[in-house]
Amino acid sequence: MQSPDLIPPVRQRLNRVLVLSACLFAVSVSGGCSKKNSGPDGAAPEKTGLTPLTAPSRVEAPPPPQPKARTTPCLDASSFKNLNLAKLPPDMLKEFGCIAADELCPCDCPASLGVCLANPGMCNRAHRLGRFINVLLENKAAGDQLKEHLTKGFFPTYESKQADLELDNVAFTGPAAADVTIVEFLDFQCPYCRLTFPAIKMAAEQMKGRKVKVVLKHFPLSSHPFSDLFARSFEAAREQKKEWQMAELLFANQDAASPELPVLIAQKLGMNMDKFKSDLQPDGQPAARVERNKLEARRLNLDSTPSIFINNYPFKIGASPDFIQDRAEDILEGDRKCNEAARKIEPPVIGGAAPTAGATPAGGVGP
Repeated sequence: MQSPDLIPPVRQRLNRVLVLSACLFAVSVSGGCSKKNSGPDGAAPEKTGLTPLTAPSRVEAPPPPQPKARTTPCLDASSFKNLNLAKLPPDMLKEFGCIAADELCPCDCPASLGVCLANPGMCNRAHRLGRFINVLLENKAAGDQLKEHLTKGFFPTYESKQADLELDNVAFTGPAAADVTIVEFLDFQCPYCRLTFPAIKMAAEQMKGRKVKVVLKHFPLSSHPFSDLFARSFEAAREQKKEWQMAELLFANQDAASPELPVLIAQKLGMNMDKFKSDLQPDGQPAARVERNKLEARRLNLDSTPSIFINNYPFKIGASPDFIQDRAEDILEGDRKCNEAARKIEPPVIGGAAPTAGATPAGGVGP
């Protein structure tokens, strides 16, 4: 059989905005790959076996919900000088001001998000929340979708407890003793993992002055037929110190996934093929490491890939390099404390007009 050409991994630096948008919305909205959702090109959801209900001959449509009257005026978002909101059209800029009036400051400040945004240095976490909302609005997320990003993404990420992760005998890059440890449970056939893999690497490069370690763990899903084999291939390549090259080429050739792909990659990397094929067997040490990762993922109640942790804290807001860096700095600095001394001004209001219809934000003190 003639060997197909392998696609080399992407070497150029990824466009920051592309990575930010693609990772944030591909992973955050869908939840990544799971047994019922294996990605844009993955297997169809499993059938439940339930007979669908037949529609009645006539259904009276309920009246559309009426927007609630606002009890507080929206804020003038142009007063938030430390945020770049230039890409927001006027209606979205107005909506940002309404959200800033409704949300509580995410530090221990008795104030709205808008007050903390208008006073730099009052709450660093407020700036991170503002950037997150800005990206959501830039990508046309509003109403229930924006609410879901906040309630299932930002707030669980910034308010979660540390998980008990096993960090002995794991594959990692960076120093063994690190300030920041980023752990990713992944599946080499998951399209979302292909997005997050370079984004995490970029985030580590951005954190200048910090010692950053990136740990890779396996959570191959049953919905992907070769994912367990590819996980063993990574661990078998690890025996010859070629694991990261193996990972890059597995992702780069994800669309050509086959049982032969790991062997083709190993040959391209100049590995000892007899040893590689021996280490690839289901009864070897590489397979045992994969099984330990899978057991750990189940113990942690993980249900999808990628699943990311930063210093053992779950990270749920999409693997953009900037947001990973923000969260790492938040953990290191412990910046939830409110700096009341920095409160100098009250942000101006733009009147009591309601935000865009249906766009009531979540997680704060909404109307």
